[in-house]
This record gives sequence, C-alpha cells and structure tokens, in this order.
Amino acid sequence: MISAQKSSNAYELQEDEYYIPEHRSPQKVRKSFKQQSQVKGTDKIKTILGILICFAVAFCILLRYVTITEASNKIDGYKKQISQLERLNEQMQVEIDRSIDLKKVEEIARTKLGMRRPEKFQMVYVKLDKSDYAEIVEQPMDNTNKNRFAAVVTVINNVLEYLN
Repeated sequence: MISAQKSSNAYELQEDEYYIPEHRSPQKVRKSFKQQSQVKGTDKIKTILGILICFAVAFCILLRYVTITEASNKIDGYKKQISQLERLNEQMQVEIDRSIDLKKVEEIARTKLGMRRPEKFQMVYVKLDKSDYAEIVEQPMDNTNKNRFAAVVTVINNVLEYLN
C-alpha cells in the first residue's frame, strides 16, 4: 500500500522542450519565434498568390472561350440572314421575271420614250462564221518509248492536252 501512494500514473513532463539555453536571451528566443511566424506568413502569402494566379489564368481562358462562342453565334446569325436574303432575292427575281411583258415594254417605249421600230434601211445584218472547232495535234512517237507503260502515259498526256 505504501508503494501505491508513492507512485503516480501522471505523465512526466520532459524538461527538454521547455529548456532555454543560458547563452540565448529571451529576446533572441522571441525574435526566432517572430521569424518563424514571418516565414509562415510569407508561405501563406505565396500560397494565396499562387491560387489567385491560377484563378486569373482560368478566368482568362474562360473569357476567351466566351468570346469565341459569341463570335461563332454572330457568324451563325449572319449566315441565317444571308440565306434569308438570298431566298428573298430569288423570290423578287421570279416576280420581276413574271411581271415583264414584252407588249407592255413596247407600249411604254413608244408612249413615254418616243421610240419606234427601226426601218429597213436602218437595219444592218452581220454575218458570223460558225467555225467552232478543235484542232488535235499529234505528236510523233519516239522510238525510245517502245514499252507499253510509256505509250499509256503518252495517250493520257494527249487526252489531257485535248481537254485543256
């Protein structure tokens, strides 16, 4: 029982953790704690700046994609407008073609513009030669091109010259 009273179940404190060496003054110890806190503060600032830079880069990329999407939407809108205007233009051209009546044109030319049909002495006839033809120029075959492949190439070249 006596041994139970002399013993303790409490943890023993390690005195090394709280030991301040004698050659250091308490002011120096405080400075080292301040330096450590400043180092921790600069680490926090660097981390925050890194995060802010990442957000700025992400924002710039997102802004660029938004700009590209808006430009693409504008282009699609302009293409739709162009197709609508082309359809409208075709419809108007059809209406113009339907509304043109040669008798009406002749009447307007006589009444408003004072025009009249030409007399026989005012007409001049032009005779055109109908000489629309193509000339095929044959090239002499070389004796060196005796193999069949060269002959096929020559025929293809002749056909291409004829088409041009």
